[in-house]
Amino acid sequence: MAIASNFGLCAKVNDKTVVKAPDWVYVPSVLPAEPGEVRRSYTRNAEGEVPAVVMEFLSDTDGSEYSNKPTYPYGKLRFYERILEIPIYVIFEPKS
Repeated sequence: MAIASNFGLCAKVNDKTVVKAPDWVYVPSVLPAEPGEVRRSYTRNAEGEVPAVVMEFLSDTDGSEYSNKPTYPYGKLRFYERILEIPIYVIFEPKS
């Protein structure tokens, strides 16, 4: 498994690489990193399993966690829900 924070989730869309770094991600099954290698990203198309959960902490940037922008560089909600097809996307408001 991979449990990470500020960890790049990558996908190739229309020959462009898209990377989003959620505040927290859980992938149930991944191949182990090579000895001495530090895993900094995960690419579903190359590595297989869809991340099970992605969590974002609500930021001061209005709407970025809710962004459904349908064109490159894609909004976070669009990227996680439609491109990576992650089943659980959590937006956490730490103040409440």
